[in-house]
Amino acid sequence: DDDDDDDDDDDDDAPRAAAAASGGGESASEWAVRVPDVALTVRVAVDESKPQWQLRGQTLEVRVSSSTTIDAVKAQLVAQLGGAVPQKKLKLHWERANGGGAQLLRDTDAPCKLRMAASETLALSVKTRGGKKVAN
Repeated sequence: DDDDDDDDDDDDDAPRAAAAASGGGESASEWAVRVPDVALTVRVAVDESKPQWQLRGQTLEVRVSSSTTIDAVKAQLVAQLGGAVPQKKLKLHWERANGGGAQLLRDTDAPCKLRMAASETLALSVKTRGGKKVAN
């Protein structure tokens, strides 16, 4: 969908290269064999602007194959949230434990591509449109 407010395209690819490099030269498919499943703890942001979306700061748990795309992870999260929030309005950040900071995840990313460990924490929030004035 070209009308998505994708912040993904503006990101620097350096964190992705660093994440891939941390795999010790393993390909994504080799990593997927070594780490076949990933348990994701997802911290949901509080967003009271649309109560029907049920974004109340809760924590969700998802277990996926390490080759599952982030788009498919978002679909599972939407289902856990009751299905009201549009999937294309969500963004996920990977909160890396090694002090690498948060990394915005693209829909086409997968845990094996990013060399995620067997247990990781993500942050779920709503995409915001840049440059739009909010009426007071």
